[in-house]
Amino acid sequence: MVARSSDDPAAKYLNNLPTVAAPAAGQGDTSKGPIGVPKGYTVPAGSTGHEGDYGDYFRKGGHATVSQGVSGMDQLEVPTGPASHAPLYSKGAQDVIRNLSVESLARLQGQLAQVGLISKGSKFRVGVPDPTTMSAYTKLLAVANNYAISDTQALDFLKTNPQVSIKADGSVGPAADTTSTEPSTTTQTSTSTASFTGLDARTAAMSAFQSALGRDAKPKAIKALHKALNAYAAANPSVTDTTSTTDPVSGHTDSKSVQHGGIDAGGVQQIAQDAARAAPDFAETQAATQYMPALLRAIGPTV
Repeated sequence: MVARSSDDPAAKYLNNLPTVAAPAAGQGDTSKGPIGVPKGYTVPAGSTGHEGDYGDYFRKGGHATVSQGVSGMDQLEVPTGPASHAPLYSKGAQDVIRNLSVESLARLQGQLAQVGLISKGSKFRVGVPDPTTMSAYTKLLAVANNYAISDTQALDFLKTNPQVSIKADGSVGPAADTTSTEPSTTTQTSTSTASFTGLDARTAAMSAFQSALGRDAKPKAIKALHKALNAYAAANPSVTDTTSTTDPVSGHTDSKSVQHGGIDAGGVQQIAQDAARAAPDFAETQAATQYMPALLRAIGPTV
């Protein structure tokens, strides 16, 4: 058999196969105690069952009747009346599904998946009483024992009441409220890359070359600066992290943004100045405009 998940189309197909009833079987070893509830546990007549509000759902008719459960076993329907009701399944009763045909077990697996006892995404072997299936059916019997009902009734109840949650001991109750009153925080990151035009490069180059060399930048230098600016921008994109905190009670959201990286006006100026200082005539110009006047001042008048 190939492992299937509970949301596999094959499992859904097998769920629609007709049930082939297994021979009637016992209810387990009574000496080992009931599944999911302590020894001696009973559900008082007319009560709502163990730690739940759904006992009245199961009170059908005024006398005990026998019907066939989802496992193919003969089941005693819960009567109403003055007597209290004892659990039907003792430990070991779950093993009866090992005797089911492949078709019947596959259909049962589909039903167990439908009510969440085989959780979505879990792996099981279709038509095989593997550990996942055995655990799920045992949990179903624990639910049944908590209300002294049959596995059929428990399965039907879970199908028609998807809002309930199944507790560890097999009792059921309203689904847990997962709504949090704590503020939730999310962070979003956006990235942008600057793009420089030829005019941007010309403006920066003219300013830098006039300052460093006392002349305009030549077209070749402007073109080289244009390429250098866009290369730097591509390698250093601007990253903005926006953190938003939402109060679930008031619905108010506070947002804070932090930006890093990228290239600003100061960076453009620095790259242009570096280009100007790399010009072949920069050393000569620097000597003529800075070092020579200083030397002359140090020497003083020659006549």
